Amino acid sequence: MAPRFRVQSPKIRIVLPVCAKDLTLMLKNLDWQEEIDGRKDFDCVISADGSLTTNALYDLETIAWRTFSSVELCVYPEAPNSTWPFGPNWAFQHTAKYMERGGRPWFWMEPDCVALKSGWLNFLNQTYFRSRKPIMGVIIEGMGHCNGTAIYPANFPRLSPNSMRCTHLAWDGVMKDETIQHTADGKPMMCHVWGIENGKALAFGGSPAHFTSWEDVMRWVDPRAMVFHRAKDGSLIDQLRLKRNEGRNIPGNIRAGCALA
Repeated sequence: MAPRFRVQSPKIRIVLPVCAKDLTLMLKNLDWQEEIDGRKDFDCVISADGSLTTNALYDLETIAWRTFSSVELCVYPEAPNSTWPFGPNWAFQHTAKYMERGGRPWFWMEPDCVALKSGWLNFLNQTYFRSRKPIMGVIIEGMGHCNGTAIYPANFPRLSPNSMRCTHLAWDGVMKDETIQHTADGKPMMCHVWGIENGKALAFGGSPAHFTSWEDVMRWVDPRAMVFHRAKDGSLIDQLRLKRNEGRNIPGNIRAGCALA
């Protein structure tokens, strides 16, 4: 019998996983979050491997404290093999064990997951607890598993022991058989685009989205979404910031101060 899901807090915690190669993108993401929402009444955990310098951790903590009500560090050893999927599995597994001790659900918010609108975190939090499911994320069309950028319960290591020991298969695919019945589909609030091919957004396959204009945002980002995954080069934040700062006279259903209406 699977462990029971117990709600122990009215708020999720935000986990920001980061390694040296993702540092710049994560700092940009946090800066953007501060710009659209200021300081949020949520707790944050920076999950970092041994590749980050003391200065890098200081920079992350400094901006995170401007964005969240509390910040703590989870630092684990650098993976012996950083290639996919071993490296991502290593990071997630170490973090999941750390978060189990906290007793609260947590949102695994990777550096390529971008907040789109003011109030995004409150909305995710409320929707998650209303779902009454221990996991909430995008169930990928055509594949049937939940993408790893999702909200997990504190007892996830006991809910999905197979995903906690996999090395050569990605944990989000491995956890499917153990957890899919316990998973709420986060669409359309969570917009997942794995890649772009011939100008079309795909749930899997294709090259990571590169946003060159606001038209790209309108074409690839669901207007109902609160967060978008995956935006790997910072170009989505650039377009959101341009739209936010261009003034209040924005036509249609696009509002200044809010990425998408």
